Amino acid sequence: MAPLAARRLAQMVELGERLVSIELVIAGQAVDLRDRPALGTGTTRAYELVRERVPFTGLGDPLPQDLEPVRELIRSDAFSARAASRRGETAPP
Repeated sequence: MAPLAARRLAQMVELGERLVSIELVIAGQAVDLRDRPALGTGTTRAYELVRERVPFTGLGDPLPQDLEPVRELIRSDAFSARAASRRGETAPP
């Protein structure tokens, strides 16, 4: 049963990555539509990381079909405090 459980867990992780990717892109759209409200340090960095890979989608433009660049960010641990310290940024308390 272990191989089946491992395969199911891998599928669940992949679905979770896809879900978080969609949420990050939608959050970036929301920030842009609100004329860049004041964001915290970590939120600003997350917004910038997502926008480097997925541009703003204007009214009438199709939504991006390929969220793989955002999934790569999630897999690379780019949103963690450890990644921020590697970039020389200070992590929020």
